[in-house]
Amino acid sequence: MKSRPFAGTLAALLASFPTTAATVVDFADFGDCSTLQLNHDAVCVDDVLRLTPALELRDGSAFPVVPIALGADAAFSTAFSFRLHDGGGPFADDSGLGADGFVFVLQPLAATATGDGGDGLGYRGIANSLGIEFDTFTLSTSATEPNGNHLGVDLDGSTDSLRAVTIAEAPLNDGGIWYAWIDYDGATLEVRASRTPERPAGRRMSYLLDLPATLGGTTAFAGFTAATGGSYEAHDILRWRFVDAYAPIGEDRIFHDGFERATFAGEGQEDW
Repeated sequence: MKSRPFAGTLAALLASFPTTAATVVDFADFGDCSTLQLNHDAVCVDDVLRLTPALELRDGSAFPVVPIALGADAAFSTAFSFRLHDGGGPFADDSGLGADGFVFVLQPLAATATGDGGDGLGYRGIANSLGIEFDTFTLSTSATEPNGNHLGVDLDGSTDSLRAVTIAEAPLNDGGIWYAWIDYDGATLEVRASRTPERPAGRRMSYLLDLPATLGGTTAFAGFTAATGGSYEAHDILRWRFVDAYAPIGEDRIFHDGFERATFAGEGQEDW
């Protein structure tokens, strides 16, 4: 499959933004994706980033064309909303129809990076990387998957998660909007996810990590991968913000209907 840059927008550094937390990626929607590299089946359509359509045997990835220079400890904060929908195919698991899921990725290789399809989630095989997987299909041969509806911490292009947690309240791919927050303070990675736009006080999971050692440096491409197999679903990213410092996004509220407001700990407010 071919790789191609696509129409899009990557927000420039906001001159008025607090100097302690410079926004380097800011998509209120994906109506314009000209600064994203879209690979394989990824497209921007209807103001969303669609990593795969709801068709079998598809995979896609998306990364900004310009890598991000992180600080010495590679700290970062990111938040995004997503919708996984129109699941189908011949196979179902304990979470119902739909497969396989998507991954938020930091990797130093290239904006064109892609991994294996199917249960590889478009991520498996991307070396020197961090992945947070949102997995929607049970791989019966893997001892690291609790079920077909979980989050996981992946390293070095492996989908054998080092930490995983079940999402109990609803299937990730039930067609509703989900919200996610991922923060790394230079030592500890924390992952939050919710059906509501308020940032949860409690984390879903955490993991101690030397991210510069994993990446082999502090320059990385931040983005997403996804894949389908014999069963499928559409993987849509709706909105996304990434900050090149530990500055948890939405300490009060985030992702309001039709408009988003992000609040940074210890700072004022910025509108998305």
